[in-house]
Amino acid sequence: MRHWFQLIAVVVAIAVSTEGCGSSTGIVQGRVLVFLPIARFSSTVEAARGKRIVARERVLPGAQFHFVLAPGTYVLSVTGVPFCRTQIRIVAERTTEAYVRCVEP
Repeated sequence: MRHWFQLIAVVVAIAVSTEGCGSSTGIVQGRVLVFLPIARFSSTVEAARGKRIVARERVLPGAQFHFVLAPGTYVLSVTGVPFCRTQIRIVAERTTEAYVRCVEP
C-alpha cells in the first residue's frame, strides 16, 4: 500500500513540475458577419489547419465564437455557406480578433 502512495506522489510531482512546459496557445474570438439575404441564422464556425479541422463551435446570431488554438495559420469558415471564410494567424499568449465575412461572390 505504501508503494502506491509513493507512486501517486511521484506522478503528482511530475504533473505539477511540467504544467508550464506544454505548448503555448493563443485565443481567437470574433463574429460571423453575414451579408446575404438569409442574414439571421445560427452557424457553425470551424477552424482548420491545412486540411484538418481542429476546432468547431456553434454560434447563435449576433454571438461571438471563441477558440483556444496552438500558434500557426488557420482558416475560419462557416459550414454549409459558400464564400464565408477568413485566414488568421495565432500567436502564443495573444488574443486575435477575427471576423468571418459571408458575402455573395
